Amino acid sequence: MSGPESFRLVVRTVLPGLWLSRRSEMCNKSGRTTNRTEMEDHFRASLEPVLPLAEELGVHILIQPEPALLAENGSHVRGLLREPASRAIGLNFDAGHYFCAGQDPDQAFQEMLEWIGHVHLEDIAPDRTHKHLIPGHGAIDFIALFNV
Repeated sequence: MSGPESFRLVVRTVLPGLWLSRRSEMCNKSGRTTNRTEMEDHFRASLEPVLPLAEELGVHILIQPEPALLAENGSHVRGLLREPASRAIGLNFDAGHYFCAGQDPDQAFQEMLEWIGHVHLEDIAPDRTHKHLIPGHGAIDFIALFNV
């Protein structure tokens, strides 16, 4: 299988399993509502078939926390990154998303450092509303973050 074919396989296999809904509930194709544990199990199961191929190809699958979704904050993400254990899975650290979820980005960055494979920087208003701002136009302490 060539590089592009392998990449297409990863995308076709992983992406459908990663479309997850609200923080504590989601509806699957049957319309049945599932709880957080079921969502985490579904997420992990969606990764199982592609992790060996990702490892073989040196492809990194990075989870990005998103406010009000399954992987919203550090504790949620740590649980998803620890199992299944794979060198192919990591974190796209989004400073604004951690701030929206009520965490200090500098503290979250330090806690998640071993998994970070990419970083997104945007600022967020002091009320933590999920609306991206240019760094320096919101409430995130970027000096503290950069000092980590």
